Amino acid sequence: MIKFYTNRELSQKLKINLARWKRWSREFLPPDPLGGIQSGYARQYSMDTAFTVYLGGYLVGELKYTIAEAKKILEELKSWLKEKDFYINI
Repeated sequence: MIKFYTNRELSQKLKINLARWKRWSREFLPPDPLGGIQSGYARQYSMDTAFTVYLGGYLVGELKYTIAEAKKILEELKSWLKEKDFYINI
C-alpha cells in the first residue's frame, strides 16, 4: 500500500516550519490536482514528491541557491536519475 503524507506530518517529521514547507511545495511541485489553496483539500505527498520538496528546500535554505537555480538542479537531477535507471516514477 502506498503511504501518503500531509504538509503537517512532513513538517513535523522533518522539523521544518509548516509555512516554509508549504512555500517550498508551491515552488517545486506542479499545482495540486485536487484543488487550489482554498479548495478545502489538504495536499498529499508520496515519498517521491516529498523528497523533491525537501531537496529543493535544502538547496534554497541551506546551500543558498535561488529558487530558479534549485528548480534547474532538480530538473537535471531527475533526467540524470532516469537516464541511469535509478528513478522509475518520472
